[in-house]
Amino acid sequence: MDEWTLMDLARQYYKNAKFVLENPTEFDYWTVRKARQLVDLGVKGIYEELLKLARSYGGCVRCVYSRPCIAILDLSARVCVYNLHQDMCNRLKPYKEVESESTEKK
Repeated sequence: MDEWTLMDLARQYYKNAKFVLENPTEFDYWTVRKARQLVDLGVKGIYEELLKLARSYGGCVRCVYSRPCIAILDLSARVCVYNLHQDMCNRLKPYKEVESESTEKK
């Protein structure tokens, strides 16, 4: 399976948000509102938010095998490419940005 970087993930969230804004009648008000917020942040801003989350949380939020949930723009809602649940995961691999920070702290 392909490993993603945080920037790859940020680009995908941005792409998902643009899709929602291009098809607003297909989504509820709150999803469209969240999409507008993400587009306004831009890819770099989304990246920064994802980095904050990856530094704060464990599990899928910091794993290279996580992807955005379908049609959900919540930056902390993810799905595993291996279809593993966070509590049963044996493939956790942190993003390099987060992994290097934990190595530096040791």
